[in-house]
Order: sequence, then structure tokens, then C-alpha cells
Amino acid sequence: MKHILVIGCLLCLVGSTMQGQTVVGGVVTSGATTAIQLGDYHMQGAVGLPIVGEAGLDPIVRSGIISHGNAVQKFYESTLIRIDSVVKQIGDTFALDVLYGASCALFQSNVASRDWELKVSFNRTVLEPLRYDSIVDDGERYTITLTGNAASNGGVLTRLLLMGRLGNDSLTDVRLESFRWIDAQRQYVQSTPGSVLLRGLCNTYGSTRLLKDPSKMAILIAPNPVTGSSFTMRTYSDRPQVGTLVVTDIHGNVVYTADRVEAGSTWPMTTVELQVIPAGSYTVALFTENDVVRTTMVKLP
Repeated sequence: MKHILVIGCLLCLVGSTMQGQTVVGGVVTSGATTAIQLGDYHMQGAVGLPIVGEAGLDPIVRSGIISHGNAVQKFYESTLIRIDSVVKQIGDTFALDVLYGASCALFQSNVASRDWELKVSFNRTVLEPLRYDSIVDDGERYTITLTGNAASNGGVLTRLLLMGRLGNDSLTDVRLESFRWIDAQRQYVQSTPGSVLLRGLCNTYGSTRLLKDPSKMAILIAPNPVTGSSFTMRTYSDRPQVGTLVVTDIHGNVVYTADRVEAGSTWPMTTVELQVIPAGSYTVALFTENDVVRTTMVKLP
């Protein structure tokens, strides 16, 4: 059971019917209420009554000035985030707009603009992020972090640079995980998620190939993005296999092939020597007798 210490002199407590109260520094300074809740503890309050509770435990006021004031504050100090929904072709590189509207209350005291931090997530088998400050991969979704600066007039907060991947899924939601204005004391955020739908089939040399169990195989390219004309990759398989490695550009043109590329539980390493190719996104795929696995390689200028 939580213990709440109540200190002070009760004024006008018995028979009080006043409708509102104001609390400053944990002390009721005006009005009264019949419904202050601190955790599981309910009490009545009146002028001059200090309310001392556990650290971080805010009183819940069912009616009165505090309840109304909190609602007004959230309305006038809120930020609205909306992520676009688009339909793209597999292999497309595109920008997905993140729109915002911010209260002018966040830009008072001659603050013309504020720095922000944004985190969004999406299905990793559908989209490959091409620009971010940091990234977290949980095996199912990428969560990327971006930072920037924006003014109070709203509009496009940022554009997510993405590439449509060739994988099992063709639809993903793009949702806001967190958003904050840096160095803003009070802020409330409401968001509307977006989505990306990819068109196109998984085609290999004209024949449709279905990914049976992508978790049994994997390709790791590091570092990625790639500079220069070569990169190193490791290929994993739950059992030893050999296959054909194919690198294609976003239009499906083959720019590199190699036979007898090994995959296994020891993550065999393969060095890929490319000709001079333009900067952009490329699909790296390994085809074996029973499986196929793909990943994206980004070539920098």
C-alpha cells in the first residue's frame, strides 16, 4: 500500500462545494476539489493544504482548474507528425515525406527554430534506408534515428531516403517511434503512420522465385555503403551450400556474377571486384539449389 503524507490546515473542508482548485508547488492555493487521486489514495483538498507524495507521482484531478488546464496545455503545445503513404516499384529509390505542424508556443522568446530528433521504424524486408544518423536492427524491423532543425511554420520536417527491397513482403507501415524537440521543456506529440506498398514480383532470369525461409541464409556486407570498386561480403547458411552470386542495379541489369560462392555456418568471406559502376543502390543475391537470399549494397560516388 502506498503511503501519502498530508500536512496542513484544512479550510472549508466540510460541506465544500467549490468547483475548481489551483496547485502551486504542491500546495492548494485557491479553490477546492472533491476528487484528487494520488495513486490508489483519494482525498479532498482545500486552500492551504500541502500535498506530499512519492517522487514522480502526480495527482490526478477528476475535475477543476488543473484538469482543464492540462487539456488546454496539451492542445496548444502539441506537435503533429504525419508520414506519407506511397506506392513504389521494387528497386525504386525514393524520398518519403515526414510532415509536421507545431504550436507557436514552442517557438516563443525569439526562438525562430528548434533542433529535433526523430525515430521511425519499418519492415526491414521491404525497405532499405539510405540515410540516417543511427540504425537498430531487431531482425524484423529497422528503427532509424534522424536529427535536424525546423521552424514554427510547419511543412516537411524531413524526407526519408529509402529503397524498395526484393524480399518476401511488399507492404510495410512506417511508424513514428519517438519525436522530441531538443531543449523544449513541455511537448506533446501526436502522430499518423504512413505506409509503403511495393509493386513487382521476385523474378530471377524470367522465372518467379519464392523465398522459402530467409532466416536460414544471410548476406553481410561491411562496410556498407561501399567506396571504390570492390567490397567484402560474408554469407551464412544453416548448412554448407554453394551458389551463384548476382549483383544487379535498380533496373535489374546484371553488373556482376560469380559461381561456386560458398555459404555456411562459419560465414565464409567473398571479395567482389566490380568494374567502374555509378553510385547508387544495388541488389546482391546468392542463388543456391534450394534457397535464395538478397541484400542491398549502396555504392557511394
